[in-house]
Amino acid sequence: MPSDQSRCSSFAREATNATAKAFSSSYTKHHHHQRASFWIFIASSTNITNLGYPHLYPSYALTTLSATSAPSITAIPSFIMDEKHQHLPQPMNMDPPRRASIFAKARQLLLIAVLLIASFHLVAVPFMPKDFFQCDHGSTTKALVPFEAHIISKCPDTRHALRNLILPAMQKVHDKVDFQLSYIGKPTANGGVECKHGPSECIGNIIELCARELYPDPKIHLGFVMCLTKDYPQIPDRALIEDCALEHAIDFNKLNECAARDETAHGIELLRNSVQRSADANVTISCTIRLNNEVYCIRDDDQWKDCPNGPGVNDLVLAIEKLYHGSS
Repeated sequence: MPSDQSRCSSFAREATNATAKAFSSSYTKHHHHQRASFWIFIASSTNITNLGYPHLYPSYALTTLSATSAPSITAIPSFIMDEKHQHLPQPMNMDPPRRASIFAKARQLLLIAVLLIASFHLVAVPFMPKDFFQCDHGSTTKALVPFEAHIISKCPDTRHALRNLILPAMQKVHDKVDFQLSYIGKPTANGGVECKHGPSECIGNIIELCARELYPDPKIHLGFVMCLTKDYPQIPDRALIEDCALEHAIDFNKLNECAARDETAHGIELLRNSVQRSADANVTISCTIRLNNEVYCIRDDDQWKDCPNGPGVNDLVLAIEKLYHGSS
């Protein structure tokens, strides 16, 4: 029968072998640090001297290890690591003190910039002229060229000048001129106006002046005037006025109300003011064209007169362009 000491020695060997197998099996399924922990445990805690059985482990050098001398996990050779963890990325070697130093310098520079800007606005800006920060790139807005036609509504020379010179030129330079139609007549002592072709012409003049007042855009009221002037002998026939108003999107009722307002006083006042403007410019012939407040050309007795630059459309356009681009 074996002795008690031999039974104890046998039991100790079996227990140690079982424990080693259990830990070895567990390590193959888990992270490599479990295997390292097992060997550290054996090396530090299972001191053979403490167990009282130094003779059981003659081939291991673990009897001299203790908790203070056990190797750390970082000292475990890489060949014992699990294969799937061999290529894990290593953490970057950060340098917190250096980054903190850079951030501190950046904050200092930003604070200095803010202080300089604030000081400039508090100290220098109040003493600067108001237009100091305004850039003067030269004026980009040019003055419109005064362009005026003095006419009467029932006149063949008016029709020719509008159809062959004024309207074609306006299509090209309408955005460069300040266009206006003025009428020719004679103011009377009783506050009225005397027209060359009688009262019907005065009514036609008033209708056209009301169109300009209601629709200041020359593309509208000038087209309406041209429509009436094409059939000038019929002015002021109601059907003609209605047709031309419809063609140029003008409200006929508003035209009629303008001409008859205050028992025709409003319309007569419009005509008197226009006639007076022509008289102030010393214009008595229809159709007289003025450019930049000077006579440019006259259409009278079915011919052009006093046209030093020529009566052609291109001549008029070039004269307007020259005046427009020469202005500032």
